[in-house]
Amino acid sequence: MLNERARESDATRVELQTVQDQLTSRVEDAENKLRRAEHDHNLDLESALIKLEEEQQRSAQLHSTCSFCSVLSTTEFILTHH
Repeated sequence: MLNERARESDATRVELQTVQDQLTSRVEDAENKLRRAEHDHNLDLESALIKLEEEQQRSAQLHSTCSFCSVLSTTEFILTHH
């Protein structure tokens, strides 16, 4: 009887260790997936920020060009009407 209980206890211990190992593996897999998703998200954000900065520079250049063209147009108008 005592030997039987010891064997059951050992079997239960082995089963519990197996379940614990499986759960630990699942948690590690989930953590790795989360880290990869965070990394990908950060790359996407960085890429979007770079594109935004490029568009802001392009917009500033266009604004500068338009202002210069406006000055030229006004100067041309004044020169042709005097």
